[in-house]
Amino acid sequence: RMSALKEASTSMGSRIAKLNEEVSTGKRINRASDDPGRISQLHNVRQQLNNQGVYMKNASQAEQLLNVADTTLKEIHTTLTEARELAVQFANEVYNADQRGEAANVTDTLFERTLSLSNTQFNERHIFAGTAYDEAAFDSTGTYQGSTDAPESVVGDDLKVKTGFDGSDLLTDSSDMFVAISNLKTALDTDDTAAIVSALDDIDAALLDVEKGMVEVGGEMRRSIDANSLASNLEVELKQAKASIEETNVVDAYSRLMQLQTNFDAAMQVTSMQRYSGLFTRI
Repeated sequence: RMSALKEASTSMGSRIAKLNEEVSTGKRINRASDDPGRISQLHNVRQQLNNQGVYMKNASQAEQLLNVADTTLKEIHTTLTEARELAVQFANEVYNADQRGEAANVTDTLFERTLSLSNTQFNERHIFAGTAYDEAAFDSTGTYQGSTDAPESVVGDDLKVKTGFDGSDLLTDSSDMFVAISNLKTALDTDDTAAIVSALDDIDAALLDVEKGMVEVGGEMRRSIDANSLASNLEVELKQAKASIEETNVVDAYSRLMQLQTNFDAAMQVTSMQRYSGLFTRI
């Protein structure tokens, strides 16, 4: 009987220690042995929480890059519009060869601005060079030298967004804006009205390509924003799930602790009386 009481008191002592820990930490699981069945659930929830953090970071970075891409495309569009206006103006027969020759000098500036914009970087990555983003997308002549593959970033379970673009597809799909500007320069230099009109058609085609590119970039941006929002909402839900698995009801744990402590004290009194009775018997 003494042995049974000792075992019972030891068990109660362990349970009291566990409840004390729950009350002090506010968590029902403080080590794997506390609840093996819940540990697997907790591990999965924690992993998903980590994933959402990564997804939000990736989506935010992608959104920043896509904002730069969107702004750049708008500036390229503006530059090509200036070239178009120049072509429209000097296609008029009222201008002479000298005036067109002076206008040809303006196309040099437009060409260099378009080239610089096409080689825009974000965090030292050329965003229109595909996966070959360590190097410029276009060389000094406007020839594409990047990759035809587009880099992507994971922003959710089975969800990716582009973090770079194949410039030969996005900027010069069915046209070539660099050739269009160069042709305009040649037409102005040679005082060739028909060639100026032809260059105007090329510029219009280039503008359409850039506009399609703006639509594509805008779609990727919306995907990144939606992915960020989804990961943020999932993070809130997962934190709640983690709390329901991991955290204890402190008031309930404290109440159980007090009850257990009372039972433990009563058991100790019984043990003490048994020992006293045994001692009296031996005397």
